[in-house]
Amino acid sequence: MSAPNTDVEKQSNRHKVPLVGMTMTVVWSALLLVALLVWISWNGNEPANDTPIDEEGAAATTTAQ
Repeated sequence: MSAPNTDVEKQSNRHKVPLVGMTMTVVWSALLLVALLVWISWNGNEPANDTPIDEEGAAATTTAQ
């Protein structure tokens, strides 16, 4: 069943602001995702980090005495 009195032009004007808002939200989310991926790759774990590795390949832990 459909609505008996539909005015497509009137409905498109009523939905314009919410559709623009949803589009802006999707664009903002995509920009944040790209920024997160750039930040993660920029600050990635490099082999030159100060974490010592033991012979078994695990991070060595130091015990306080």
